[in-house]
Amino acid sequence: MRTAQKIVDQSYYNAKDHKDKGLSIKRARTTLAKLNLDELDMSVKEKATITTAIATLDQVAETFMKAHRIKDKKEKLREERRAAAKNWF
Repeated sequence: MRTAQKIVDQSYYNAKDHKDKGLSIKRARTTLAKLNLDELDMSVKEKATITTAIATLDQVAETFMKAHRIKDKKEKLREERRAAAKNWF
């Protein structure tokens, strides 16, 4: 799995884009988690697959939220440096 730092380094997206992606993945995870698997006519293997998918979506969403925090810090630092450079001249 890609780390949050790799996601930030390998993309041109801004912090809000990473946050939006993380939130949409969380929504998908929540939709799956709200399913009452006992009421559905599914095999044990299918229920286990859905449970695994929920855990995987949790990890992916958290990774994108970490990428959001990393990128947000970088963007704030860049803005501070630009402001300092403008004031210096």
